[in-house]
Amino acid sequence: MTTERIIKKYQNRKLYDVLESRYVTLTELADFIQAGDRLRVVDNVTEADLTPMILTEILLEQEKVQAGEVPTTLLKEIIRNGDGSIFKFLQRFVVGAGENRGSGVAELREFIANLHQAGELNEQECAELNRELDQKKGEVGERLDQLIEQNIGNALNKIKRIYKMQKDIQRLRTKVVNLERQAERIERTTN
Repeated sequence: MTTERIIKKYQNRKLYDVLESRYVTLTELADFIQAGDRLRVVDNVTEADLTPMILTEILLEQEKVQAGEVPTTLLKEIIRNGDGSIFKFLQRFVVGAGENRGSGVAELREFIANLHQAGELNEQECAELNRELDQKKGEVGERLDQLIEQNIGNALNKIKRIYKMQKDIQRLRTKVVNLERQAERIERTTN
């Protein structure tokens, strides 16, 4: 049975699992996902959905731990075939893989389910795609290709915006720390 977990992200960057009433790490969140749990990460103050940003952080953290360094040949291939953008490269790779699945109905159903689980497709869209699969008996229609490409593109664009926002937030945090230090210095000199 899938467990739905609400994770609150606090201003001090701590993550709090509401279900278990305790703080958790990115590694624990990855374990929850691998166990089949559904996560929704929200800002504790604004309740803004931070799920894509946290999932990106998990992937980056796992890459640091597991792979260490990305092979030079892969980086060159991304630059060569993805216009220098990892997101464009992945988009081409995933869409290309989807086009080659003509007879793999089970794989397509799993792919649709993953898009639904990630929130990129709603129930109605999933049902529609599965009906199309039943009608075409394994042939991936042009409409399905467009929906897959559109949803993958949307997801990748969200990740890209969130990554940029993370950098902006980090710059703002640095500025706030510097301003706090300046205020402390001014306060000390006036006392």
